[in-house]
Formats: sequence, C-alpha cells, structure tokens
Amino acid sequence: MDKKRSRSTELLDSKKDRISELPESVLSHILSRLPTEDAVRTSVLSRKWEYKWTSIHNLTFDDRKRFCYSPRRRKWKRTKQPKKTDFMNFVDRVLALSKNSSIKECHLLFLDVYDPFRMKTWITAALSSNVQRLLISYAADLVFPRWFFTSDSLMKLELKFCKIKIPMNISLSNLRILDIHDVEFQNDESLQSSHLVFTFPVLEEFLSSGCKWWNMKLLKINAPRLARFEMTDSSFECVNDGPNDCKIEVCGGNLAKLKCSVHKFANFFFSSATIVDASLHYSGPYPIDDLKLRMETSFRACMILRQLSAFIRSLELSTDLVQVLYHRIACPLRFFYKLTHLKVYSARMAIDCDAALIDFLKMAPALESLLFTGQYSSKAAGNNDGIELMPGNFLCCLKVVKLEYSSYSIRPMESRLAKFLLRNAAELKEFLIYQQHMRHEADQVKNQLLKCSRGSSHVFILCI
Repeated sequence: MDKKRSRSTELLDSKKDRISELPESVLSHILSRLPTEDAVRTSVLSRKWEYKWTSIHNLTFDDRKRFCYSPRRRKWKRTKQPKKTDFMNFVDRVLALSKNSSIKECHLLFLDVYDPFRMKTWITAALSSNVQRLLISYAADLVFPRWFFTSDSLMKLELKFCKIKIPMNISLSNLRILDIHDVEFQNDESLQSSHLVFTFPVLEEFLSSGCKWWNMKLLKINAPRLARFEMTDSSFECVNDGPNDCKIEVCGGNLAKLKCSVHKFANFFFSSATIVDASLHYSGPYPIDDLKLRMETSFRACMILRQLSAFIRSLELSTDLVQVLYHRIACPLRFFYKLTHLKVYSARMAIDCDAALIDFLKMAPALESLLFTGQYSSKAAGNNDGIELMPGNFLCCLKVVKLEYSSYSIRPMESRLAKFLLRNAAELKEFLIYQQHMRHEADQVKNQLLKCSRGSSHVFILCI
C-alpha cells in the first residue's frame, strides 16, 4: 500500500504547474527569450497567465511574415494573412500594455508603409518605457518625437532604409553604439541651417553605410570616448547651385579604428592621435578617367592619410585608391614610419596598380607584412625587364608577403610586383601565392620565381 501511495504522490507532483511557481523575474526572462507573438499567446493559458507577458523586456514587431519574396520579380509582395489592420492592432495592444515596464530592446522591422502618426506613436511608446536598444528598419519617411534626439535611455540605436528629418543639434547622453545603414538625412526646413552637430558623451562606435546627407555643409561629431568610426558609400547632395563640399569633423580622443570612403564632396578631419587601424577606399565613378576628378580625389585622400601617417600601424587600401594616390601632386604624402601591416584589395575592377603600389611602398620603411588580394588586367604584366633595385634600406623590415589571385589573374611570375618584392626585401622570410584556379601550375610558378633575383637568401616561397 505504501508503495502505491508513493507512486500516486509522484504522479500528482509531476502534474503540478512548476513553471507558474517560478519567480516573476525568471518568468519574465523566459518569456523575453520567446518571439513577441508567442509570448503574448501565453495569455490564453489561464487567468494567472493573462498578463504575465506584459513584463517582457525584449519586443520584436516584424511584418515581413505578411510578405513573400519573388525571386523572378526580385521584389516583395503582400500575402493575404495576416491583415495589415490586425498587425497594427497587435502592436498597439502590446505597446499599450507594456508601457509600465522597462523595455531593454525593441525592434520595429517593417516592409509595409504605415501612417506617420502611428509610427511616431509606436516610437514614443518605446521611449516612454526607457528602451535601451532600438532597431528600426522602415523604407519610408520616419517622423520622430522631438525629444527622441535628447533621449537619456538609449544605449544602442540602429536605423535602416528610412528617411528622416533631423534638428541642428542631437545629444544622446547614454548612447554607446550608433549604427545607420541606407538612411536619408534631411535638415529640418524650419531651422534653415546646413550644420549638424552630434554630441555623444559616451559613444564608442559610429557606423554608417550607404547613407545620403542632404544640404549638409558641416557634420560635427563630438564623442570623447569614440573608439571606432566608419562612414562608407555615403553621398552628399545639395539642392541649390552652390558648392557640394561637406566638412566632416570627428572629435574623439580615443579613436583607434577608422574606416571611410574617399568622396569627391567630403573632407574628413580627425582630432584623435591614437588611430592605429585604418581602412580607406575610393568612392566614385568607374573607371577613373577624368583627370580633374582623379586629381581632386587624390588630394582628399592625401589629406586623410597625412592625418594618420604619424601613428597608423595597420592600413587597408583599395586598388582604386592606390592608383589615384599615384597621381598626387598638390598634396604629397608623408612617410608612414609606424606602418607595419598593409592590405591592398581589388574593389570593383581589374586595375594595373603595380607601379602605383610600388610607389606607395616607398613611403612605408617599417612595413613587415603585405597582403594583396584581387585581380590584374592583361596590362599588369607590362615590361618586366630591368626590375629596379632600390637603394638604401627600402623594405628592410618586410618579412611576409601574401598575394591572393582571383580567377582572372595573369600568371604570378609575370607580375612586376612579385619580382620587385623578391629583389628588394632583404629580410623576407615568407612569399606566399594563393591561386584559386591555377593550382595545377603551382610547381611551374614556384620554379619561375626561384629563378628571379632575390634580396633575401632565406626566403620561403610557397604557391598554392
């Protein structure tokens, strides 16, 4: 009898609702890990669970389920379920019932277009709940409440594909990461100003890609703790007939990592003297056959590099920019005495950059490693007779060279660059060549390179 009672007691215990007995903080954490729609569905379990989901601190509203992508037409098309009104009512209800809780993260991911007032209401509701991380992806005009630009709760802000009007001054006191992609910025017409000042006391990362800045003459970023700055593929447009140049000032004493595009309408100025890792590439028309444009771009690129030359240690350049720098006249480069690592990659087209790259290497006497990735045109072979031997201690620190050739490359033994490096790098230890579609010729390539004049007697040559 005792055994039967113990078994029945175990069965009753196993049927107890142990989840409901968990502490509220644990339940909130569990529900926050679920998709928002699934968390809300728990309200039908019982009266006790009807409003438990209102304590969740991560919200995601994604209307992409109402769309399906058509590969043939290359666009999204609407499906019948769920209805747009049902989705809007769902967002309204969740935000209304969550307004008394503290929202750590909120994602608004929309493919459809909604009423501007409704969008503004949703953003206001998230801000009223002291949201810390906010992501908005919305391919239409976006209207923010005025106090959004002075929020003291936001720690991470991500904006994608939207169009927004911004005031002259933006100050987010606790923002640490700002990530903006394909965003179109327009000045508030009522301000009649072409200056924009970002003030971020604790910002650590400023990431911008594919953004468009309208009627902007000055973009100033005050961020004393900024460690990483990226601004690539941006465009600067003016509706009037005046000059299009935009001055971009980055004031950050701790800036260590930099990535930006050299643009014909943008002048970059950096106040930090701690940048050790930089990446630059050319942003403009292809091919670069306009001499005036080439000279202007070269000047702007040199202006950026001159600011970095005294302390930069790792640098990444596109082949397009290397070739543009070859035509510098008005603004000569300074020596990069601390530069130890250089990567040169092919951007969009095959470019003959042997001579341009060799010219740039002369400015980096402390270089230890060189990585070249990309492809050459048929002209890259050129005339390989009489490979020059540079006098003095040129490339005296270079120890590792890696050349990664794509499927359209010429044979490496025909490259003037490969022969030049072998002859002038007296301390070279490794010379590595990676070929994607020429592996059957690896031994032939190696034998040809071994016949070349070499400055280092202990260099290891490997072709893969």
